[in-house]
Amino acid sequence: MTSNHLVRFRSTSPRKNLPPSISRKRAEANFLCSFERAFVAGHCQTKQITWRDFALQGYGIPDLITFAWSTDQNQATVWSLEALRQKLQRQQFTAFELKLRDWRKGIVQAYRYRYFCDRSIVVLPGDVADRASKRLELFASLDVGLWSFDPDSDVITKYFTPHQGTARNLEARNKAIESILNKIQLCKALK
Repeated sequence: MTSNHLVRFRSTSPRKNLPPSISRKRAEANFLCSFERAFVAGHCQTKQITWRDFALQGYGIPDLITFAWSTDQNQATVWSLEALRQKLQRQQFTAFELKLRDWRKGIVQAYRYRYFCDRSIVVLPGDVADRASKRLELFASLDVGLWSFDPDSDVITKYFTPHQGTARNLEARNKAIESILNKIQLCKALK
């Protein structure tokens, strides 16, 4: 497993639950792709592993999750699964929920991800984030971050970023890590 590697989990897409006329609309998916590129390019000065649509039974499906850590310049970037398991156990696990309009839905979903993630952040377009920032005390009380993203300029603005925390349910966090490792092992086996 190398650093900065994107793993596609191919989880069931929530859009498939919608009527066909709505499910074809791709604005939020395009927003996610643009944010992911900007986040990885400009905000990940460390080693990281990133996934889209990671599903953990009973806890929802974050649009994007990431593990990031600092390393020595000379440190090897290929690890065994056991070494990767130990690395993931010690590193911050962040979930992102992206919404185009309804920040209230986003904060509810992001709060649920805090059960298995160390940090959860809602990402909104600038005008929606401006409105949501008037309720910044709500984000802070729930320990959920609020960022805005402009896909035209790739600018990420951080209104509130929670301090490094710990998942509310360590058993759920460990279950998420095992799910990730099983997927990585399966991908290696299929090569």
